[in-house]
Amino acid sequence: MGYYFWLYRSPKDNKYYWNFRSGNNEIICWSEGYNAVESALHSIQLVKGYASTAPIRQ
Repeated sequence: MGYYFWLYRSPKDNKYYWNFRSGNNEIICWSEGYNAVESALHSIQLVKGYASTAPIRQ
């Protein structure tokens, strides 16, 4: 399997989180917690849409 987003609900705070993972399940980046699954899914769409054109800043 290639790269993918893993969306889950934490039993600790009942918030939704996502991870972006590589094919070997290594976590590349992760989200903050969201109260609604729709908000978490929206943030995934934002990352997918803007990441390819985002500049690298140091």
